[in-house]
Amino acid sequence: MPVELKEQSSGRILEVRATGKLAACDYVELVPAFERLKKQHGKLRVLFELHDFHGWTVGSLWEDLKFEEKHFSDIERLAIIGESKWQEGMAKFCKPFTTAHVRYFKPEQAEAAREWLAFHSQHSTGVAVFKNHDEAEAAVKGLQQTGFDLKQFSLVGQDFHSENHVVGYYNTGDRMKAWGKLGAFWGGLWGLLFGAAFFFIPGIGPVVIAGPLVTSFVAALEGAVFFGGLSALGAALFSVGIPRNSVLRYETQLKSGSFLLVAQGTDEELQRIENQMLKTNQPQSFEVHQRAAASAPAKLDRAPGVAGVAVGSSF
Repeated sequence: MPVELKEQSSGRILEVRATGKLAACDYVELVPAFERLKKQHGKLRVLFELHDFHGWTVGSLWEDLKFEEKHFSDIERLAIIGESKWQEGMAKFCKPFTTAHVRYFKPEQAEAAREWLAFHSQHSTGVAVFKNHDEAEAAVKGLQQTGFDLKQFSLVGQDFHSENHVVGYYNTGDRMKAWGKLGAFWGGLWGLLFGAAFFFIPGIGPVVIAGPLVTSFVAALEGAVFFGGLSALGAALFSVGIPRNSVLRYETQLKSGSFLLVAQGTDEELQRIENQMLKTNQPQSFEVHQRAAASAPAKLDRAPGVAGVAVGSSF
């Protein structure tokens, strides 16, 4: 049978295993089951497992499109387990067209997919990476224009290239004036994001942080708290739920001139943010990091070579 259905968590999670090629008749079983569970529980969480899957017939593709148009808003979370690149691409393609939080998993991650579906909503951290300041600025302004509260966003990026040194910053109302290559860029965003500061971070260089992440950064400096040899910026990212290996990768991307747009909220809020950016301002990547209980970091009297030095700030 091309489609196998299994109900989990008293029907709040529907597992759909598809093999071979789907035909229109396969939806005769799927649609009534979904609608019955939706009536009982409201929004559902769905696991769509593709095993030796070869796509749809013409008739089943039409049935699939009708199902998606009618029921995509009835899915809270959608986990897709696939075996190929085109299936991963399919998961990315559907994200802008649904309010569901969509994630793709490989076959060996099946247990993680089930755990994610069963997990209750929590506050997580999403990180979008943009390759340059123009794309980052467009994304921030696009989110503002569509009604997102910018107080949940932080932006991190290098402030200048070596041939254009910054002397300093000062505030004029809701805008910042600066000497340096990207002064106009940061000036335009100074009044949009909540709080901003300029730091020099050894190993990374001059960095501007705008938004609530500034508070985490300053706390790392003032408390001399560092996490496993991370820089103050790394400690700030770690403190909002980003794992160490991802922190190191983000710092490397900052060194290459990329910009990080960091958002905090529930999984559902982060999904809406990602969907909006996919529609208008495509980031290089967008990852959601769920908070996990972490052991308390060791406090040090000082951490040579990793502390950032605040040059100028505005709160």
